Amino acid sequence: MQDFNDSNLRDPNLLNALFTWSNLTAGALYKRVDRFLCSVIGKLVSPSFVTRHSSDHCPIELDTSKLKWGLGPFRFKNTWLEHP
Repeated sequence: MQDFNDSNLRDPNLLNALFTWSNLTAGALYKRVDRFLCSVIGKLVSPSFVTRHSSDHCPIELDTSKLKWGLGPFRFKNTWLEHP
């Protein structure tokens, strides 16, 4: 458990809602039933909720397409050896 605690994972703030579930009744009960943990890199992305349509549940959506994952892989071409 200590290794898990030392991993520096965080529950990120969500952009457009505080809760992921509602009982949709007059008593209005709200809960955050969906959670995920992310590392420091995860703080660079902005998690948000998918719009609720006919369900009492709105899942979390995490778009990682804007993350730059570093340099591309090194590629070596054998033809480079043919030129002095």
